[in-house]
Amino acid sequence: MATLNNGLILKRKGVNGNMDAERGRLRGLRIALFNEIGDGEVLNTAELQMYSGRDDISINEKYMAPTEIENPSHKCIITTNWSPAIPMKEVTESIIERMIIIDLPVLRPMVL
Repeated sequence: MATLNNGLILKRKGVNGNMDAERGRLRGLRIALFNEIGDGEVLNTAELQMYSGRDDISINEKYMAPTEIENPSHKCIITTNWSPAIPMKEVTESIIERMIIIDLPVLRPMVL
């Protein structure tokens, strides 16, 4: 299990850093965590399908030869206070099947 950069699953303009290197961290993981997605951020459904599917994932880590993660078998878990936006044209049956939303309501302590 590892916490990964949200840039892997979000559509962001001008993302800095090497997302291919971050994608390389998926190798060998069973659980990939993505934390704290901001309000109004848009989910990159193509990337999410790639990470949650069983197809090989191409990676190009820094100072390494390009390679692939063969037959990945990890689960993607997104923990957030805000639901990410999904463009209507990208809402497909395969995306709906991949998502399970668990709503945890705010619990306020009882004051005596």
